[in-house]
Amino acid sequence: MNSDSSFVISPMTKRIELNAGEIYHGTLTISNPADSASDFKFKVSVSSYSVTDDEYSADFLTENDRTLITKWITLDKDSGVLKPNESVKINYTINVPESAPAGGQYAALLVTSDADVGNVEGIAVENVFEMASLIFAKVAGETEHGGKVVENTIPGFATNLPIRVEASVTNEGNVHDIARVAVEVRSVFSSTPIYPKSNENNTIEETIMPETTRHIVRDLDGFSPLGIYTIKQTVTYLDEVSVIEKTVICCPIWFMVLLFLTVITLVYSIFKSIKKHRRRKQMFND
Repeated sequence: MNSDSSFVISPMTKRIELNAGEIYHGTLTISNPADSASDFKFKVSVSSYSVTDDEYSADFLTENDRTLITKWITLDKDSGVLKPNESVKINYTINVPESAPAGGQYAALLVTSDADVGNVEGIAVENVFEMASLIFAKVAGETEHGGKVVENTIPGFATNLPIRVEASVTNEGNVHDIARVAVEVRSVFSSTPIYPKSNENNTIEETIMPETTRHIVRDLDGFSPLGIYTIKQTVTYLDEVSVIEKTVICCPIWFMVLLFLTVITLVYSIFKSIKKHRRRKQMFND
């Protein structure tokens, strides 16, 4: 039986509100797609969830006061086998203790393929794939919401696409909140929006966890790499709205090289013309 990396889990993220002493029931669905080439043998486990830096690199090992919820979760099933086009629901229960602290609690339901261990020239090879369903829980009580936008940046010049815009948001409270980042792009020669188009959503939402700073990067593409654009980025977090608007010159390196060579050629031609003119003038005076 071979493990397959193409399995699907749902939901990828679950946001829930809990009360101390409450019993919460949830469901995780695991699916082996119809076009899968093999049966899928899986294991499910509960782990802590936190982040290690402002890029939000996931940490499923560190336990702290924000991952107590891992001790409150029980699964009705922790392993199984799915044939192609089969799904299974894993039911879980969260028993919130009366002493649960108010604020954010974070965990992950890890779905892992069972290891297929082969032997290639004496080296053991493991074929293991893992996906995580993240649980963002808010325990009622004295929750604190605080934080600010610490960066909202648009470059003034770009040599190629995509054009990268950036923002950073810090959460100083004890529960997660949502930061919203909206971007608009127009040509300086036209009032017609280049981005977003009529069928696009220009706003992304990012979860900001307690006592962390999140760096949010957006790569803008889909328009000419040579042009002058007006880019506007709006970052909304709690009661703060940060807006920056800048004219961005987008000019590929090959165009700058071509322009430079053209200028050099033109200057050289003018220099030669002036030198030739002076020589003729000198000959006439002589």
